[in-house]
Amino acid sequence: WKSQGVKEPIVVYPPVNLDAFWSNMPLSMRRKRVSYTGRFIRVKRHEIMKKLAAHLPEFEFVSVGGLIDADKGWFNSFSENLPKNYPVKANLPRADLIGLLQDSRVYVHLMEGEHFGIAPVEGLASGCVTLIHNSGGMKEFIPEEFRWNTYEDLKEKIIRHMKAEDGSWENERAQLWQKISELNPEAFEN
Repeated sequence: WKSQGVKEPIVVYPPVNLDAFWSNMPLSMRRKRVSYTGRFIRVKRHEIMKKLAAHLPEFEFVSVGGLIDADKGWFNSFSENLPKNYPVKANLPRADLIGLLQDSRVYVHLMEGEHFGIAPVEGLASGCVTLIHNSGGMKEFIPEEFRWNTYEDLKEKIIRHMKAEDGSWENERAQLWQKISELNPEAFEN
């Protein structure tokens, strides 16, 4: 924007009300669960969770998302033959979503090129190790070590963080929380 004559461009991030999501429960006290939140539509790539669950049966995987009538055909087809360790939860009440995230070890975001991504911020605030695709707007808040490019890369990072018990995430989480704390509604209004 500076090259286009805008002297001091700023980015105004969407407001995210994170107050209900904050949880500092250590990973070792959480279920070995990978969670994902995204509308139940093809572009959100829930099929990656289905594949991960089949390849990693020792962990639990869960997809949560909004579902409208227009997308029920795709959803019903997608929901056939789900692995036993992979429930899908359509239109889950907010309180249940928060509880699920606060008890999960890992949050993954699967969409490529997500413009911003409120759900990964909620996963991070909930204390989950947050893994995002290496594209889109969340790169400004999530360091490269928590980004993935390929299915195998994502799978390896999930395994590593599911087995980690050393407390290194708690230190990293504090720094990431500092970054996302600027996404509050008051900052947006200002």
